[in-house]
Amino acid sequence: MECETGIGKRFGAISRRIPETCLSLCIATLSPVVSAAERDAGWTLDLNGLSRHMESHYTDSGRTYHYTQTNNGLGASIEWDGWRRWLDQPVLDVDVTFGFYENSYDDTSFYVGTFVHREFSHGDWIVAPGIKVLLLSGYDDSPQDAPAVFPLPLLGVEFGHRALKLHLGVLPFGEVPVATLQLQVAPGRW
Repeated sequence: MECETGIGKRFGAISRRIPETCLSLCIATLSPVVSAAERDAGWTLDLNGLSRHMESHYTDSGRTYHYTQTNNGLGASIEWDGWRRWLDQPVLDVDVTFGFYENSYDDTSFYVGTFVHREFSHGDWIVAPGIKVLLLSGYDDSPQDAPAVFPLPLLGVEFGHRALKLHLGVLPFGEVPVATLQLQVAPGRW
């Protein structure tokens, strides 16, 4: 019982702050990248919004619940060109992304990661297939019982006008396959 009121209580409070602390450190680390991207109009405001699970419900402690398919949140993606100095003819593009959303278990999730893709364009219209790898929080108190922060790879494709794009993400493996949809607005390209 001592552990519940003493050390255990303090550890619980600390572990709940890990995702927020991780996000704050990532934002502080990325601020020079954000500043450079702002000058070059290479960033988007990401409106997180929808998901579609291949199953409509899940079971937790013997009870059945419906997945939340509306996952409101906000984020940003920044074109990162710093790695290109090592290659004469870069084949892939890299975006750094971070933000938050209300996950399918009605908990808040924070994420930071990268989207490695190949962009095909015709004028200002693009299609960019690739893979997104995120460090994600918010699933530790869910039926998935994931760690406080864990890596998640997603197949993705961005398509649309450079000023207004959709990002479709697909997680085809795992317990329940899921697709996500995000709207990306590039204020510097209007």
